[in-house]
Amino acid sequence: MLHLRRRRRGGFGVQQLYAAAYDAPVAVLEQLMCSATSAVPRFAFEIRTRRGDLKLDEMVRLALTNSDKGIRARAAEAAAREAVWTGRVDVLRKLAASRYGEVRISALTGLARLGHWNEIVGLLDDRSSLIRALARDAARRTGVDAVDWYRSAVSDANPSLGAIAGLAESGRQEDGELLYPLLRHPAARVRAQTVGALRILDAVPVDSVRSMVEDPSRRVVRAALKALGTRAQV
Repeated sequence: MLHLRRRRRGGFGVQQLYAAAYDAPVAVLEQLMCSATSAVPRFAFEIRTRRGDLKLDEMVRLALTNSDKGIRARAAEAAAREAVWTGRVDVLRKLAASRYGEVRISALTGLARLGHWNEIVGLLDDRSSLIRALARDAARRTGVDAVDWYRSAVSDANPSLGAIAGLAESGRQEDGELLYPLLRHPAARVRAQTVGALRILDAVPVDSVRSMVEDPSRRVVRAALKALGTRAQV
């Protein structure tokens, strides 16, 4: 039934299914949410959301623990929205500590709406590009120069990948020189991230990156080839 939309005139059948499920007991929908078929839990979640069955604590639990990314994202969005309406900063902070990016971005957006910019600035080097962008907005609002922060961060002996990416996203071509020493970093993921950042900044040192085609790390080799290919097209 859940795949009827893919069939001719399946819309009516789907409507009937939704109508029947709307009156189903909560216990039945909870059981459906445990199904191994991804479409079934999503369907049950949608029904429960439409009916208003899910309390804030339940939405938080789903956002933090559910195995389905789609459900996590929608639960986090709903939980964050309610937390903003009710001023539950504690809930937003709990969601912001999640390991899932789709959950964290909803929580941090909620914190931003409540004006908690200082809590977001500290995420300038987050692994998520969306969260880094939100952190840069927070930095602007709180008087922090994000680009200067990135410049300082990449000068560290062991900079985070997010700091390297952040400089590429917000820096200038001349900032590429700050990244050159990292091309010799012992960690392959740092070398690869650095090559990618230099490509974005249009500051690829061709001779240095060409030698990295022989790097023992496939990740670095792929990044080097991509960077050299970009330079060749310019």
